[in-house]
Amino acid sequence: MPEAAPTQEPRGEREPIRVLLIQDDEQSVLALEKALTLTKKPAFKLEAVTRLDQALAVLKEKKFDIVLLDTSLPDCYGEETFKRVQDAASRLPILVVSDPSDESDAFELVRMGAQDVIDKGALSPRLLVRGILNAIERKKVLSDTFLTQEKYRTIFENSAVAITVTDKNERIVSWNRFAENLLGMTEEDLCGRPVSSLYSEDEWKRIRSYRISEKGMQPTLEAQVIRKDGKVLDCDISISVLKDESGNITGSIGIMKDVSARKRAAREIKRAEEQYRAIFENSAVAITVTDAEEKIISWNKFAESFLGMNYEDLYLRGVSSLYPEEEWKKIRACNIRQKGMQHVLETRIYRKDGSLADVDISISVLKDVNGRITGSIGVIKDISERKRLQQLKDDFVSAVTHELRTPIGIVRESMAQFQDGLLGEANDLQKRVLSTSVNCLDRLSRIIDDLLDVSKIEAGKMDLRRETIELVTLIKDVAGGFKPKMAEKKLELVMEFEAESMRAEADPDRIIQVFTNLISNSIKFTDSGTIKVAARFKEGPWIECEVADTGRGISEEDRIKVFSKFEQFGRKLPESEKGTGLGLSICKGIVELHGGAIEVHSNAPQGTRFIFTLRASGPGRTRS
Repeated sequence: MPEAAPTQEPRGEREPIRVLLIQDDEQSVLALEKALTLTKKPAFKLEAVTRLDQALAVLKEKKFDIVLLDTSLPDCYGEETFKRVQDAASRLPILVVSDPSDESDAFELVRMGAQDVIDKGALSPRLLVRGILNAIERKKVLSDTFLTQEKYRTIFENSAVAITVTDKNERIVSWNRFAENLLGMTEEDLCGRPVSSLYSEDEWKRIRSYRISEKGMQPTLEAQVIRKDGKVLDCDISISVLKDESGNITGSIGIMKDVSARKRAAREIKRAEEQYRAIFENSAVAITVTDAEEKIISWNKFAESFLGMNYEDLYLRGVSSLYPEEEWKKIRACNIRQKGMQHVLETRIYRKDGSLADVDISISVLKDVNGRITGSIGVIKDISERKRLQQLKDDFVSAVTHELRTPIGIVRESMAQFQDGLLGEANDLQKRVLSTSVNCLDRLSRIIDDLLDVSKIEAGKMDLRRETIELVTLIKDVAGGFKPKMAEKKLELVMEFEAESMRAEADPDRIIQVFTNLISNSIKFTDSGTIKVAARFKEGPWIECEVADTGRGISEEDRIKVFSKFEQFGRKLPESEKGTGLGLSICKGIVELHGGAIEVHSNAPQGTRFIFTLRASGPGRTRS
């Protein structure tokens, strides 16, 4: 494809027209100079050379608006002269001024690109000026037309849409490469093909019904186009009718864009929305959707039924108003917006009649493509009946354990006296049996103590004896008591403290209970490596405590229920080492009663870290 001819540089309105005269006849040069000098408007600036090599040199150095050329030069002649000047000045109009010669030569020069061929002997100043101006204007029009065609061709060939051009008989006469790729067709398939064959019969009738020939244009239309392989594509098409200067239809241009992927996505979205709506409306749990300002904008029928509320009660209601103040604070403390979701959080919620219901809630944060929060979905499950049954069970356990403590204590004391010989000398076999029995009773007492602690925590009846404690000393004492057990399993004890003195406001007996449970757990499930106990200051009035091990770890599935009661996570231990599954639940209750929080980090089988916080004591909060 030829390169686009550059446009002539703009000249000021009063600047003369720059003319290069290539002519070896001195008389002719003088005559042409005189003819141009006599012209006042427009003004001309003439430069003359007598040889082709001079002309080529000056064309490289200077700018001109037109070339007046005599093709008969001393160093070149005829069509060859014109061709070499044209190659050197392709952007300029060339007006051939020569002696009368064979008319066929003149036609050939015009065919080669000369603007005109005129007889220099018959030239008048007026005729010369008109010839020059006409030549310049024609060259400009041709250049503009060429550029326009080049732009059209560039757009046509490089468009990321399929373009077809039809004649007045609706047969395809031109197309771009994208059309070949889209339709899977070659030049043989497309040239002269009826455009109607790209559509099914019914689809073509539908396109015809738009009466595009009368309207002149159909800017957008969805249609199904058939590829060569028979595959049907969903396309957006636009059609423009082509007309001649008399208004007669000469053809049309069609633009096709494949939107099959978009249509598939739209169908998938619609199907997903239908599935979501079916689940949303028919779920046996209450579901609420909030906006970015935490106002309720959508809910299902079960939510209305469960809460006893209607549209007026729920629409744009602040979701926080559904919860007691202390419960909302607890929900906020979970940092759900930062985490993105929160599964299974027990709380209480208000019904319209003012009653409180125990619920499990799961919250998922909604975000747009830029990561900005747009709202949330809350799933609310009524657990009132479960809580009622749990309370009955806890009351039963509490009553039974209280009743068991006294007789177990009496039996143990009697066995201990017998074991110590206070009730008579026992033989070796009797001593072994008594020792086993006393150990079993001690284990049973620990189980009862754990059950009582859980009952007190859940009933809110566990009293704390708060005082300022020296945490570093407390931790060293507790950890030191486990050294024989660690030595037996060849485990290394590592202790890390941010400061020599770290004081906390806490019940020392309960914090000892927390560390004892956590360290004991770590030792149970660690076969080799280290047990680490650490404490460090956190932002605000808090101390962060850590118990970590290099043991078997906890699976992701088990981590969400690690602080639940009676959970053993399927880890195999000897009968003598098995606990009640209450230790971690008690730890969580004690930490939360102190106003702190506890969490677990583990990546089975690579160890476990328990981290909990305690409130630091102001006067004793020092750093090393």
